Amino acid sequence: MQEVRISIESKQAVGSERDQTEMKMQGTLQKQGEARVIEYTDMETGDATIITMQKGMVSMQKKGTIETEFIFEQGKSCSTLYKTPFGSMDVTIFPTHVQVKLEEHGGKISLEYVMNIAGAQVVTQLKLCYEEC
Repeated sequence: MQEVRISIESKQAVGSERDQTEMKMQGTLQKQGEARVIEYTDMETGDATIITMQKGMVSMQKKGTIETEFIFEQGKSCSTLYKTPFGSMDVTIFPTHVQVKLEEHGGKISLEYVMNIAGAQVVTQLKLCYEEC
């Protein structure tokens, strides 16, 4: 298991409303054959996020106060249950762009997807970069 520095930039649009967030954190990286698994803890909630990356596919699993798993494969929709302390919601995501670049000492993920949650559509662009410490 290798320590990594992680940088995440996320842009979301709901109708005419726009939001952008940037986070930097430490995490761990495991190499599993052709796949890479990053795990980090959200500093605000204490929830764990586990991201598995391989060519053409990314899965993102959250564990803690929020529990869910999204699978991003370009052109394939993913329906899942999004569990929160206030109840559960059905969520569907449709990835329009999935790019994974894995290198020897780092890597990048670029995702664009449409999320349908409780009847609202959220368009998200997410970029994650990591590098070994």
